[in-house]
Amino acid sequence: MKYYAVVFDRITPVTPNNSPLFNMPNRPAYDTSQFSYNREVLNYTGFHNDFIKPQAVHKWWHYMESLYIIGTDWSSQELSEHFTKTAQAHGIPNVHIVLEVNLLSRFGFLPKDAWEWIENEKRSSERELPFAPLVPPKGQQ
Repeated sequence: MKYYAVVFDRITPVTPNNSPLFNMPNRPAYDTSQFSYNREVLNYTGFHNDFIKPQAVHKWWHYMESLYIIGTDWSSQELSEHFTKTAQAHGIPNVHIVLEVNLLSRFGFLPKDAWEWIENEKRSSERELPFAPLVPPKGQQ
């Protein structure tokens, strides 16, 4: 199993022409036709439930609104395709990136329970290493 970070552009309902979000000078030019969400609040609950639903999503972490850490046997491309399909089904913008995550190398400021999840998964992934650690046998040190 690998871990991936799925980082996405979580958009709140706006009209692109009057939003500072879309008028930022260094923001990439998106096809703004997909961002015409000015009538109602987007419901991310249905998206979330369907995104984590497949059996191939073994583990998930979602302590930040625009980030998931997903433990799966899927490739990054397969996970990206699943994100796209799920986002489109719920009318959520599908601007995102999927990056492989190394849970052994991390730093930041998160709530305690978020760090506990990462620490537990780090320990779990260490046990799954396909090789023996480089530790000399007892008495041969």
